[in-house]
Amino acid sequence: MELALRILLSIVVSVIWLVSLHWIWTKQLDPRAAMSRFFEKAVEPPDWVATRDQTKIYQNGRHIGDVTGPVDQKSNQVHFAQLINTTGFDSSKPFEYQRLTLRVTRIGTIIGMKSEVSEKGAHVLNAVMEDVSCTIIK
Repeated sequence: MELALRILLSIVVSVIWLVSLHWIWTKQLDPRAAMSRFFEKAVEPPDWVATRDQTKIYQNGRHIGDVTGPVDQKSNQVHFAQLINTTGFDSSKPFEYQRLTLRVTRIGTIIGMKSEVSEKGAHVLNAVMEDVSCTIIK
């Protein structure tokens, strides 16, 4: 029985080796592209690693808005000039910005849609909050 298993494993390894050797010698290989692809993939975080964008706000682990304009942080207060795309944002609950956990204390203006012209051209901003003051919880 042991001899049969050794023969079977030897055949399997030999077939894999022969198929691999055939593939290496019959395919056109591009070493420069292969190495660049290897190093590009090596530095990208895997899909299962959660990363946070520094210009977005999160609530319950989900992206719920984008920060545009200046952000002013003084002691335990943070002031956002403008938050956009805040459709799913619940201002009565805490949210995360960068490494801070914040709670809204005051919202100056809430605008459903706003058109803006910048060097990139004209575009429409949705669910805009302006002049938002927050207290740092953590």
